[in-house]
Amino acid sequence: HGLALHIDGARLLNAAVALNEKPARLVAGADSVSVCLSKGLGAPVGSMLVGSEAFMHLAQRWRKAVGGAMRQSGVLAAAGLEALERYPAQLAADHHKANLLRTGLGNIEGVTLHTPPRPTNMVVFTVQAMAAEAFCAAMHGKGVLIAPYGGGRKEIRAVLHCDVSPEDVAMAVECAAAVLKERGSQ
Repeated sequence: HGLALHIDGARLLNAAVALNEKPARLVAGADSVSVCLSKGLGAPVGSMLVGSEAFMHLAQRWRKAVGGAMRQSGVLAAAGLEALERYPAQLAADHHKANLLRTGLGNIEGVTLHTPPRPTNMVVFTVQAMAAEAFCAAMHGKGVLIAPYGGGRKEIRAVLHCDVSPEDVAMAVECAAAVLKERGSQ
């Protein structure tokens, strides 16, 4: 039918690292791809749009027509280039930290992990002793930002990124154990 295929690559680079694959191979069948440089890569702002020369020309015209141009954006572009150069190592480190969190949470009674076939930097789990929103609020009170996740909002999602250290992960596991222990003693 002549339809073009666009891929929103918000998680493309995480998938590439988890699969040990080149991003280009994962999107080979697409006509265009967008990739966010700030989500997970640590750049302050920015996204990339990739496509054919004709598509990019059209995209640039539309960007200018709707006022999307930025002046003096070279400094931001430099931060984006730096993020792209270091993404394989950084995302692999984020995946490792997520694995540390998974392991730590897995050792807490009453926590059930939902591990995908190819884990990345996200950890999804449930707690039996309390509602997800109450658990997340208690964790927030201890300085750990996690959020209810999923359609029924019963699951909890933690996302690891460049600003979270292995020590932060250990602290989050300790906080989770403390929240559930406090809940059990009530």
